[in-house]
Amino acid sequence: MLWTDPRNGQRVQRESLGCCLHGRLFLQPNDKTSGVDLYWAGFLARATFSCELCALIEMAWRNLELLTHKKLPAPRPITVSASVYWLARLAPPVENYLIEEREGGGWELFELFAPRPKIVIRRPVC
Repeated sequence: MLWTDPRNGQRVQRESLGCCLHGRLFLQPNDKTSGVDLYWAGFLARATFSCELCALIEMAWRNLELLTHKKLPAPRPITVSASVYWLARLAPPVENYLIEEREGGGWELFELFAPRPKIVIRRPVC
């Protein structure tokens, strides 16, 4: 299903990468690594992430472990400042991601990508 990106009006496909039920997700380009950092702002005691977002965070930590050749601790939010936490580093560019507020509360992270062409197999008429 195609969706119109409100930032530029382009028709794209989007896939949910997960959500948080409390607090707010936001993205920040990382100039040092050319990646995209995913942050969460809120009270740590109320941090509730979907299974999909937890899996994304774990995968990002494992990729970081492979890149640095260092054994990292279990994935966990890293305090950046008062009630702001770094969660993961995602693949660039930042324009491939969108964060939207959920109707029931919380925020959802989406990955945006160009529409995939439909493959239609036609049988010759004899």
